[in-house]
Amino acid sequence: MNKTFFIHTFGCQMNQYDSELVTGILEKEGLSRVDAYEKADLCLVNSCSVRELAAQKARSELGLFALYKRRSRKKVYYGIIGCLAEQEGKNLFKKFPDMDLIAGPAHERQLGQYVSSILAGNGPVIKTGEGVQDWDVDALIKRENSRSAWVTVSKGCNSFCSYCVVPYARGREESRPFSAIVREIKALTGRGYKEINLLGQNVNTYGRDLKGAAAGKDFSALLKEVNSLPGDFWVRFWTSHPKDIPDTLIDAVASGKKICPLFHLPVQSGSDAILKAMNRKYTAGQYLEITEKIRKKIPGAAISTDFIVGFPGETEKDLELSLELYRKARFDTAFTYKYSPRKGTRAFDLKDEVSKDVKEERLRALMTLQKELGLEINRQFIGTVRDVMLSAPGPGPAGGRDRTNRPFLVEGVKKYKEGEIVSVKVTGAAPFSLKGISL
Repeated sequence: MNKTFFIHTFGCQMNQYDSELVTGILEKEGLSRVDAYEKADLCLVNSCSVRELAAQKARSELGLFALYKRRSRKKVYYGIIGCLAEQEGKNLFKKFPDMDLIAGPAHERQLGQYVSSILAGNGPVIKTGEGVQDWDVDALIKRENSRSAWVTVSKGCNSFCSYCVVPYARGREESRPFSAIVREIKALTGRGYKEINLLGQNVNTYGRDLKGAAAGKDFSALLKEVNSLPGDFWVRFWTSHPKDIPDTLIDAVASGKKICPLFHLPVQSGSDAILKAMNRKYTAGQYLEITEKIRKKIPGAAISTDFIVGFPGETEKDLELSLELYRKARFDTAFTYKYSPRKGTRAFDLKDEVSKDVKEERLRALMTLQKELGLEINRQFIGTVRDVMLSAPGPGPAGGRDRTNRPFLVEGVKKYKEGEIVSVKVTGAAPFSLKGISL
């Protein structure tokens, strides 16, 4: 076919995985990936719509592709995949009438046949709504990293938080076959991969829909199985919903030498009233009970989280409750966001009573606390020795992360490979990172 394609990825780790998968699918069809849209015959945006800023970035990229198509001397095609494609569908044609492809996440595994049809001159393809998942296609994935791999365990979400578009954009939960996941990880570690990242919108509910021989195998069982595989590698998992975290999962992490002691548990708010309005299905007190249980069973475990400020109806008292929960939970890392209304969610019809300026002010308050507490926590590691997995070599000190995903700058490492694990004595701390010297 001798055609080329470019793909720009926005959003979460799931989108990163999907772009690697799409790359493998299109290469099977004879296309080659290029590093700039100006070199491509087919230009794709893998879009995110969780927040309006991400959606705006995707639309802006489509605008560049549209201009390139109109000005190019060769035949150029462009399109969009991912969550925004599903959310807006054919409405995108109002602004981009010459677009060639719109495909939601449920249809990305069939992208090869859609692109072949477009390149054959059969006109635009629009695929949104429910689709049939062929998990066998995942074997085509073309990984961008030779040491760290994303491995999807499930797709979709059944939680229906009132602010979130994911259940509408990515559909209902569907678990990938247990044996296929284990087989893929075994192959990856056999090829020298040192870090396996298990992905799902809510990994905790993995397996609830499995039938046959895999019936009853939940995420805890999957972690235990992966931990039993031969080889020297680390395993992380993203993301856990606090309402669904069982004791068996905590126990699996505690007993698994290869399972990194890190839980990403988005709390979103410390106010019970706001949590109820968000449909999170737990209280601040219940959330703190979970974090206490984790730290009791796994000393040294790290807990990261997400916060949203400015949700409709949020008061100053609600913000204070969030700050109070932050202090009690002593999060190792937090990702903080301003509430962004998303069309199609239950919260979209709520009156947004929090002004932009107030959202900014509350976000700053939360980030200030995060910085202060982060420095306090990280200083406790000075003088200790941590295992650090090194990133790809580059200028300056070596970079890497420890088992709790803390970023490191490491002095004293002269020649090394990505994925190499070294013992590091911590010599300094910053709010969001540590530095040390290789032993």
